[in-house]
Amino acid sequence: MKKFVTAFLILAVSLISLAANGTAETAANTPVIAFETTDIFGNEVSSAELFAESRITMLNIWATYCSPCIGELPFLGKIPSEYDKAELQIIGVISDVFDQATYDTAISLITSKGAHTYPHLLVSESLYDSVLKDIVGVPTTLFVDSEGHVLKTVVGSNTLARWKEIISSISQ
Repeated sequence: MKKFVTAFLILAVSLISLAANGTAETAANTPVIAFETTDIFGNEVSSAELFAESRITMLNIWATYCSPCIGELPFLGKIPSEYDKAELQIIGVISDVFDQATYDTAISLITSKGAHTYPHLLVSESLYDSVLKDIVGVPTTLFVDSEGHVLKTVVGSNTLARWKEIISSISQ
């Protein structure tokens, strides 16, 4: 576990906060994402159960130190009310919570920025191995189908209008 935390901290420190407004979009054909972790309330979460709840899941990976991540939280917070959960859901993954102070910061940001409308997950070893080890910057959003296949990856923050355009292009 110590090796995992050290490796992740090195990764987290080396991540470049991207404010590219989603200009780095790529389609991906990747293996199934599979992990088990907990949400911010300590509830156990399985990726298989989570992804099965919706045709498409937006997995938004963010960090408490990332200004573009924090800037788009209000936009992301509006997405759940704009779509039927059976068609689209959003899940946040807080990539830098390893102590109480950062956890408290994350909870404060989620609440104050209106991102309490969707679940947020904490990093576990299996979440890191399945998803985060390949992430090169935050925010990064993976669009995942109900079986856990990545449909599209978007690096950078976006406005609500741009997220709707991206969602529309994937939903077709």
